[in-house]
Amino acid sequence: MTACPPKFASLPKPTQNQYFVLAKDHVRIEKRGLGYTWAEGLRAGIYTLAAEDDSGLYFLGEGKSVVYMSNEPADRYVKTGEIQGGQKGGLWLPKRGVDEAPRIWFEAAAPTQDGPGAMWAAIGAGEVRFIGYGSEKDFVSKIQIITK
Repeated sequence: MTACPPKFASLPKPTQNQYFVLAKDHVRIEKRGLGYTWAEGLRAGIYTLAAEDDSGLYFLGEGKSVVYMSNEPADRYVKTGEIQGGQKGGLWLPKRGVDEAPRIWFEAAAPTQDGPGAMWAAIGAGEVRFIGYGSEKDFVSKIQIITK
């Protein structure tokens, strides 16, 4: 039996008032599978601690701060630097003493049209989804968390 991912709205609110600032976009490019290009990362901006769970902290960016593109949009990004679309989310950081890698997280969006998968997409809307970001330890180690 598998557990459903938590809904972002149901996560406990943070016990501290913290944030960090990214001065510029941070996007990694990878080739996967049959040579498909993937572009994943975070847009420049302010990321505010918005929720936490037993193991980590959810920093939420402004607007559609998560970059998550594949195929043609990712290839276009490589050529032009243009980011198409985006997701609401940010960066999940493990709490002290938790041996887990940082991850990008985003809130699954509701479907924008009807179709065979629309019902299942609607059920998953609002769920927290993760993108592994452990390979970005150098980038993450330079983030300075500010407590208000």
